Amino acid sequence: GMPLSYFRRPLVGLTALYAGLIGLLGSRGFFAVPFPRALEPFLRAETVRVEGTVLTGFSRKRGGDRYWLRLDRTGAITLPSSKAMVYLSHKARGERRLRPGQRVALTGRLRRALWLRHPGGFDEAAFLRQYGAAVVFHARAAEILDARIPWRWRPWAAGEAAHRSMHEYFLRRFPQDRAGVIVGLLLGYGGTLRPADA
Repeated sequence: GMPLSYFRRPLVGLTALYAGLIGLLGSRGFFAVPFPRALEPFLRAETVRVEGTVLTGFSRKRGGDRYWLRLDRTGAITLPSSKAMVYLSHKARGERRLRPGQRVALTGRLRRALWLRHPGGFDEAAFLRQYGAAVVFHARAAEILDARIPWRWRPWAAGEAAHRSMHEYFLRRFPQDRAGVIVGLLLGYGGTLRPADA
């Protein structure tokens, strides 16, 4: 084939150097997201109430609807702002339709991210690190503290409303397995698919 031009060779070298540098920094923990110290006393509690702002729409998962939340308070304690991955149980009490930009209170259990247990498994800690989070919260109840959507969040909230409407329509209209495939193709995720179909 045609050899690389002189203009491309430096770019290839710089790209390889950049990739190597990123890998080295990652292996040294440069991108690690530390667990917020203020939350450590709550790890042993069976029930914790946290407050924060919803950052994303939902993704339907087997453990519940998944959201990303910016935590800022638990009980009377103000927290340094930290990001959490939240699973809102499908049987949760209270509000189930959270929208980006809303301020909410969640009640449930707080934990650290799980590390990779075996090769080929799901590395939850690495997944959270990609999103700048180190906390997982399993919510059994949800309450909207402020339903108003700040103007800067309104495009995301409108997109979330449309996404949820389409998702629920397909689940009503088709058998669950077929609906899971349609939702995966049209909306871009396979949270409702069986492992064999994913």
